[in-house]
Amino acid sequence: MLEVNMLAPVFRRLLGIHLVLYLLIVLGLIVLSSSADAEFVRSFQFDVVGRLPSAEHKIVFANNTGLREEDLYAVSGGLLRQRTFRIDQGNSSYLYPNINDVDGQLDHAQDFMMEARLQVLAIQGRGGAYFQAFDGVNGYRALFTPIGVALSTNIGDINIPADVFQFHSYRLESPANSNALRFYVDEVLRFEGTAEPTTTLNGFGWGDGITARGNSADVDWDYLRISNAPVPEPSTLTLLGVGAVSLLGYGWRHFRKGKGVGGFLE
Repeated sequence: MLEVNMLAPVFRRLLGIHLVLYLLIVLGLIVLSSSADAEFVRSFQFDVVGRLPSAEHKIVFANNTGLREEDLYAVSGGLLRQRTFRIDQGNSSYLYPNINDVDGQLDHAQDFMMEARLQVLAIQGRGGAYFQAFDGVNGYRALFTPIGVALSTNIGDINIPADVFQFHSYRLESPANSNALRFYVDEVLRFEGTAEPTTTLNGFGWGDGITARGNSADVDWDYLRISNAPVPEPSTLTLLGVGAVSLLGYGWRHFRKGKGVGGFLE
């Protein structure tokens, strides 16, 4: 029994080392698994003077006004300055990944969010600023009008009253695998309904979105963000990690009591 008791501290140390190694390996696998999830995130802060959005990866400038991009948009003071008011010959906007709004990476099976903070300075007609996205199943659009924000839904456009001539943040949301649409103004839920169905488009865009004459706006964009993230759910690796933590805690309690492996052999 003496020899067994002398070996007990050695067994305890070995068990402790193996537990720690097991825990580190499992946690490493969890991190790798999480990073492998398909998550699409784009964020535009407009904080580099003179760098227009068309310089960003897969952002194209769609323009049929006959004017240059630099004549219509500028970046300064942390803002994207859209100056399309009373420009009646067409429209101009930024699109991902191409001018046809197809072949994008938005996944309807994942949570969707698109948010912008902006201020309309002048507006003509029924609108001249918008942001929108398509995920191959639904379309999500906010069009800024003189009296608020027009949302595209399954029953047509619905106007949400808002003072668009002041800076506000506006956010479109839709949970994964659903047709639900939620709209927030400054983090306050202002609308909840059903999104507009679409079957082929996939991408997003923002800027001056109405081609018809008599519709235009000057707008200062503070930022624009879009996120399409997997739904968090417990995975096998996560459960293994929880088990490893529990096992480590169990072993530690026994070490504190001076038992360890030797406690089972005495």
